[in-house]
Amino acid sequence: MSKKTLILHFGAQKTGTKSLQKFLCYNSKTLKEKYNIVYPVKELHPEMETFPIIVWGHHLIDNFFKNPNNPEGGELSIKAYKNLVTLINSLNKTQFLLLSCEDFLINPNYKQLIDFFKNYFDEIVGIVYIRRQDESAPALYSTVVSVYDLGKSFQEWFDKNKRLFDYYQLIKNYESCGVKFVVRLYDKKFLKKQNIIADFLDCLSLIMGETIDIDIFPELEIQENVTFPDFVTMALQFFNLKRLSKIKPHVKNLGREILSYFDNLPKYDFISPEEKNKIIELYKHNNVLLCKEYFNNDQEILDLLTLPKYTETDIVNWNARCGYDGWYWYEFFKYIDELVRKKYVNKILPGKPKTENICSSLIEEINIDQLNFDAIKNKMTIGGIILLKSEVNETFRLFVEDEKGLREVQWGIPSPVFATKYPDNPYAKNARFKVESLTLGKDKPLRFYLRNENGDMILIYELSLF
Repeated sequence: MSKKTLILHFGAQKTGTKSLQKFLCYNSKTLKEKYNIVYPVKELHPEMETFPIIVWGHHLIDNFFKNPNNPEGGELSIKAYKNLVTLINSLNKTQFLLLSCEDFLINPNYKQLIDFFKNYFDEIVGIVYIRRQDESAPALYSTVVSVYDLGKSFQEWFDKNKRLFDYYQLIKNYESCGVKFVVRLYDKKFLKKQNIIADFLDCLSLIMGETIDIDIFPELEIQENVTFPDFVTMALQFFNLKRLSKIKPHVKNLGREILSYFDNLPKYDFISPEEKNKIIELYKHNNVLLCKEYFNNDQEILDLLTLPKYTETDIVNWNARCGYDGWYWYEFFKYIDELVRKKYVNKILPGKPKTENICSSLIEEINIDQLNFDAIKNKMTIGGIILLKSEVNETFRLFVEDEKGLREVQWGIPSPVFATKYPDNPYAKNARFKVESLTLGKDKPLRFYLRNENGDMILIYELSLF
């Protein structure tokens, strides 16, 4: 081929992209020497100068073109861009440049990205794998939860990210700039040798006009960034939502611990069959166009991309297994509580606290309605209501005793609900309290005291978490 050709691997998200990128990194020397395919590793990973490579694709280039004036990744992205220009100028016409990043496909500045490459290449060919959206969207959500500490529900997240899965429109964006495409279906049944790496090498062969011998590559089974099961995803989403873990690496590590620690995780699907059917319906029109333009109206592929997979029976079974909070929360605390206590940080997550109102002569009602525990730091925030009886005439201040000692509690916060509940009690309007950063002792309960004007300390309440 006499044309100078650029090959862009676009992903898409959750179609084995990181496994492919890792394979290409490991075999970049062989691909260059035997087939003139240049897959840059060190040139476009300036971070390797200070620490080992942890991202196998060319995300710094994507980051640069998202905002060239102030690129995400800062100096590293700028350096990668400059190295790319130098590399391109060193290529000869017999060499193919291959770049891979799943975020290329969703880059809002795709026109600027392609205009840059057109200055150097006669032909730009894209490779993209597509997947049923009711599979790819939950899989990407799981990754975002575990890697980026997302606490939002799937539906909240999906409503803001629907465009990420409209493959037809995303491909058309690039085709309008002159990019040609090889489109494949990410489904084992349709992959060469039922293997994503073998299939990708087949795509490269098609573009080059030369067959790549798959047998010279010893390792075609590379699994990278495997999606967590749904139950683990929901456990991590709960951690993120409640901020029980505030140190980013701990969230994904916790997910791995759950998988390694338990033999039989409970079956849980965080999206109902009915919702999955709606996702497929949402993209049905453009999926029909995809099949028509890139798969020659293959009926089997058309059915796979457009027909709902789930029946009324599936919906009934899901509702019975996962459709109510009681089952989910019981199982969640059962598993996560055991994990955190025994293996992860050797601390127990508090369930419903054991409480005892010791001083019924002074106290009308005690109600704990805020209980947040940071298992990493062993710190707790507690809030709720401590309501004096209406006949109490003394002035009191509230104190709590934890592992570190005695301290005063913020008490007297407005409590309108209790003011309505106890209209004749003058203390009910401002009965709420809150105390933060309590340190827990393994065998010692938290003790709450009232202190009168004479300095006498009256124990009113004990709370045990262990």
